[in-house]
Amino acid sequence: MKGVFRVKLLVVDGGTIGLMIDAPLLRRVFGIEGIAVAYIRGNTPEEDQFWVEIGISGFQMTAFNFLGGRFGLRAFLNGSFEFDVGFPWLQSGIRRWDRGLGFNVGSMSAMPDAISAI
Repeated sequence: MKGVFRVKLLVVDGGTIGLMIDAPLLRRVFGIEGIAVAYIRGNTPEEDQFWVEIGISGFQMTAFNFLGGRFGLRAFLNGSFEFDVGFPWLQSGIRRWDRGLGFNVGSMSAMPDAISAI
């Protein structure tokens, strides 16, 4: 079954449990690069959270080129949530432009590729 799917399981002492699934079938059929889910224990039960992230593959039509990106949802047990639609997080002082949603229409770009190379 090599190449059919890839699964990673994360278990951290203290209450974090995560699962990542990546499969060529997900890419071909749904355009999804992978799916990650996690349960993260907080300091109090109200701060416990569930986290889901989906990577979307890019696609190209005649004059439209979608570059892909990431969607995420973090829900806390106290009722609050965070919905992430392609926000380029700051990680170790560097923007994660690979998370951002981008597209080209004709010869114009909505996500500057030159900036992501810096």
